[in-house]
Amino acid sequence: MLGPRSREVLQTLTAADLSREALRYFRFIPEPVEVGGVPVYLSRTAFGGELGYELFLTDPADAPRLWNAIVGAGVTPFGVEAIEILRVEAGLIVTDYDYEAHQRTPYDFNLDRLVALDRPVEFVGKARLAEIAAAPPNRFVTLRYEADELPEYGAAVFKDGEEVGTLTSPTDSPRFGKIGMAVVRSDLATPGTTVEVALGEGTVPATVDVLPIYDTNKTRPRS
Repeated sequence: MLGPRSREVLQTLTAADLSREALRYFRFIPEPVEVGGVPVYLSRTAFGGELGYELFLTDPADAPRLWNAIVGAGVTPFGVEAIEILRVEAGLIVTDYDYEAHQRTPYDFNLDRLVALDRPVEFVGKARLAEIAAAPPNRFVTLRYEADELPEYGAAVFKDGEEVGTLTSPTDSPRFGKIGMAVVRSDLATPGTTVEVALGEGTVPATVDVLPIYDTNKTRPRS
């Protein structure tokens, strides 16, 4: 469930306390709770830039009953294509599209805060990550581009003919037009920088923008 009224609507279906204080952003309730009379695991996570929740069934056979309860509460269903637009606007990464195992580091995705280099704990790769942290070679950005069609997932990004990054996830956003998330060389990650993105046999111009492009400070999902 996703949207500014998701807490309000979901709360009508469960006795669990969904207040901001009781269930914080990106936390979950460790024991099953009932939603519409169906036992589920409930987390305050969502694949978009709005307040949202995810429900995980304890028994797949309960899916129709849960669906009917949620839709009956006034929720409008939406599909995978809508989710993809929302996640790109919100700057949320997906394994095998944005993140490639053993080929990227947290610094490529602006996740510096998640690497505990300052703690007295050793882990595999810590020394190498410390070297990268001193001068991260890449950064994660939004690209805006002008084209009649979308570039492919994984399209190369160029600057003056030199390959400088990868467009990891493109989409056509009703709010922002044709945009995509990209890993680009750090010196090109400043908003307003111009680059080119591979499309067909040529390239299309693109401009670097902030990431996420929607609700950059993530105040809406944290509300």
